[in-house]
Amino acid sequence: MFNIGDRVRLLENHPSGNEDLVAGASGIVCYIDRYSVGVCWDYSIKSGHDCYGNCRYGYGWLVNADDIELDFAISIEPPSEMDFLEMIG
Repeated sequence: MFNIGDRVRLLENHPSGNEDLVAGASGIVCYIDRYSVGVCWDYSIKSGHDCYGNCRYGYGWLVNADDIELDFAISIEPPSEMDFLEMIG
């Protein structure tokens, strides 16, 4: 269902009892096992960990696959003027 590197968004408040995580929080899948999905959240969370060494310590938390969905709303910064000129030659 999910792959390492997928950008995801949280659907539930306080998954697995973590008060710092609320619906709408986003992060990147960094660990997957039979029972849970490890997400490296975009911000440090209380009691956060490193998802078995797969993300920065304090940003990781395991959730059920049903608690998240793929997040297709990725903001993309426009290129700088110099980068734009290089792209068009």
